[in-house]
Amino acid sequence: MLLKLIASLLGLVSAQPITWSFTPNRENDVVVRQTDDELTIMTTGHDPYIVGEWTEKLQPQHRVLEFQYFCPAGIGDVSIFPGPPFQASTEIQLPPMRIAETWATYRAVIPEGAGLNRLSDSPELRIDLGMKPDVRLIIRDVRIHPLSADDAARLEEKKRDWESLVERGETIRGYLDATFPLSLEEVIVEAEQIRLLGKRAARLSPPAGWQVIELTPGLDADADGVAVRAELEVDEENFEFVVPRFDQQRDRCFSGWRIIDGRPLTARQFPTRFGSSPSLRQSPPTLPRSQKGLGGFWLGGPVDEIADLGVAAVTLNLVLNPFISDSAGPRRERLSVEGPPVYFDSTPFDRLDQTMAFADQHNLIVSAILLILPRHVQDQKHPLVHPRNDGGSYSMPNLTTDRGAMIYAQVLQRIASRYDGKESSPGLISNWIAHNEVDFHHVWSNMGIQPRPIVTETYYRALRIIHAATVQSVPTARVFASLTHHWNVPDDGSGQQLAPRDFLRDLQRYCQQEGDFSWGVAYHPYPENLFATVAWEDRNITDDFDSPLITMKNFDVLVRFLKQTSMLDSQGRIRPILLSEQGIHSASYSDEHQACQAGSLWWMMQRVRNYPEIESFHYHRWIDHPNEGGLLLGLRTLPTADHPDGQRKRAWYVYQAIGTDREQEVTEGLPQPQSP
Repeated sequence: MLLKLIASLLGLVSAQPITWSFTPNRENDVVVRQTDDELTIMTTGHDPYIVGEWTEKLQPQHRVLEFQYFCPAGIGDVSIFPGPPFQASTEIQLPPMRIAETWATYRAVIPEGAGLNRLSDSPELRIDLGMKPDVRLIIRDVRIHPLSADDAARLEEKKRDWESLVERGETIRGYLDATFPLSLEEVIVEAEQIRLLGKRAARLSPPAGWQVIELTPGLDADADGVAVRAELEVDEENFEFVVPRFDQQRDRCFSGWRIIDGRPLTARQFPTRFGSSPSLRQSPPTLPRSQKGLGGFWLGGPVDEIADLGVAAVTLNLVLNPFISDSAGPRRERLSVEGPPVYFDSTPFDRLDQTMAFADQHNLIVSAILLILPRHVQDQKHPLVHPRNDGGSYSMPNLTTDRGAMIYAQVLQRIASRYDGKESSPGLISNWIAHNEVDFHHVWSNMGIQPRPIVTETYYRALRIIHAATVQSVPTARVFASLTHHWNVPDDGSGQQLAPRDFLRDLQRYCQQEGDFSWGVAYHPYPENLFATVAWEDRNITDDFDSPLITMKNFDVLVRFLKQTSMLDSQGRIRPILLSEQGIHSASYSDEHQACQAGSLWWMMQRVRNYPEIESFHYHRWIDHPNEGGLLLGLRTLPTADHPDGQRKRAWYVYQAIGTDREQEVTEGLPQPQSP
C-alpha cells in the first residue's frame, strides 16, 4: 500500500476508473426515477440536465467518459460541465447519443480545452441531455477512465484506420457508379459447371482474348479476383464461357464473375439461375392466408392460442452460432473449408424441428431471422463473427475471408435443405430475413465503425450468399433486407448508421450491375417514439421520399418508393414487403392505456389491409419482456409467478377479432385518430 501511494505521488501509476453518482434534487427539466443502479429520465423542458458527484478525486489522466444507456429517440446535443460552479466557458461538447433501442455503450474522449483543464479539480459533473422535452433515457454505470499513452496511440491508429476505410469506401462507391462496355446476361449454376452467357459487342476485341475472373465470396466488389481457365463457345452474336462448378471441394456457386481484357469489360456478376429453373420465374412463393402475423415466435409461450388469434405467418429468431463447433463429436460434420477444422453441429435441429413442425401443422408461413451473437460462450471470436465486431447485440457475418464466407454459406445450405417443405421435412422456411436492422448496424449487425459503402456492400454479399444457399433447396426462397423506421438519415461520418432509402437504392443498383435475384424488404415501421401510447401522433414524418421516418402513419411512402420503375425487379414487379417488426407500447396495464394500445393496433391493421403489396404484418411482441427498457409492446402482460405467460391485454382480443365477423363488436369505442 505504501509503495502504491509513493508511486502514485511520483506519477508512476495510472489513475483508475472513477464512478459518478447522481445527486437528487439538483436536476433541471427532467423527472428522474432511481432504481438500483439505473436512472430512468424523462425530459420535461428545453434545458434538461442532471448533476452528480465523483466518488473520488479525478486525476488529469481521466479523459474517457463512459456509461450504458437506452434511448430510442437518441440525444443530439450532449455536453458536460465540471463544477461547481457550472460555467458556460468550461462547457465540454461531446458526441451525440445515438438512437439506442437496446442497451448500448456511450464512450467519449474529452477533448483538449478549458473544460478538460478544470475537470480534475471539480468534484461534480453536470450532464446536459439535449434541448427537447419528452425524451426518455435510461443510464447506468457512469464512470470516467484514464487516457493512457496506449489509449492515445490507439486513437491515432484508429484515425489512420478510419482514413483507410473511407478511401476504400470511396473506391466501392466509384465502382457502383461506374459503367462497363459489356454485361453478362445470365450466370447459370448447373450440377457440375457454371455457364456465363453474354452478347458480343462489335466495338470490343474478339472474345478469344478475354479472361474470366472469379471473385470469391470473401472479396468485395472492387477486388482483383483470380483468373480461371474457361471453355469458350462463340458465334456472331453470343458468347458463352463454361467453368467447373467445383474447385476441388469448394463450391463456386457463391462467387461472382467478371470478364476482362486487360481492363474490366463487365461488372462483377453473380448467379441469376440455379439448375433448370428460369431466372426469377420460379413458381410463385407460398403466401400467407392473411396479413396477420406474429414476430419472434417460439414454443415457450401458450402456443394453443396461435390458432385462436388467427395468425397466418410468424418470424422466428435463428441464431447460427450453435450450429458451429471447433471440435469433432457426435452429430458433427466437418465443413469443406480451408484452415483449422470446423464442424457443423446438427444438435440445434432438435428444438428447431419442433417449432417448424408446429408451424407446418398450423399452416404458418415462416420467415427466419438470421442472427449471429457477437461472441462465443467462451468469449472467443466465433468463425461466423465479423473480425471488426466491437460489440452490439448481434454481428454481421465474417465475409472478410473466403473461409468465413464459406462457413456461413455451408451452414445456411444445411439449414435450408432440412426445412425445404418436402414430405420428409419438419417444415418449410419460406423467407430468410438477413440479420437485423442493418441500417443501425453498429447495434444490430455490428461490423465495427465502417463507412456506408463498405457496410452496404458487405450486407449485399450476405444477401447473395443467403439466396444462393437457400434457393437450391427451395426454388421459391426469398431474402429480405431488415431495416428500421429511420428512413432518411444524413451521413454524419460516424460510421454507425445507414439511411434505408439510400441503402435500397444502392441495393437495386448492385442488382442492375451484377444480376438480379429474389429479395424483398423487411421493414420495422414503429412509431416515431417507441414509448408513444398511440400510433398516429408522429410529427417527424412527411408524405414524400425525403421523410426522416417511415412509421405506420406514412408507410405507404415505402410502398410508393418500391413501385417506382427504377426500383422494380428485372421482371417489372414490385419487391415483396414484410412489416416484420412493429408494436405499440402500453404505458401501463390500466384500462385507458390498454384501450390506446388496442385502438392503435386496430388502426394499424385497417391501414395495412388496403395494401396487398404487404404480405405480412408481424406484430411485436407476443408477451411483454422485462428486458426491453420498459417497453410494454406485448399482446400479453409481463410474466408473473401466477401467470408465467402473462395475461391477455385488450389488444389480444382485438388482434383475434380483426378480419372476423366480431371485429366491429370488439373494437367498439376504442380510441382512433380524429379526422383532420
